[in-house]
Amino acid sequence: MDNQLIGVYLHGSIVLNAFIAKSSDIDLLIVIQDSLDIPTKLAIVRDIIEIDGKSCPQNPAV
Repeated sequence: MDNQLIGVYLHGSIVLNAFIAKSSDIDLLIVIQDSLDIPTKLAIVRDIIEIDGKSCPQNPAV
């Protein structure tokens, strides 16, 4: 994904001033220049889940 990042944008409740610290999540929209192949998408999903500390769903939607 070198040099493909266009921008990272906050989205959802945090932008709408409706964020609740103990129950809300943080939504990000990440815009890149080109499409990603399925293995790259899956690798990103696994990395995010590892950082989050929650278990990986059986069939992550990509």
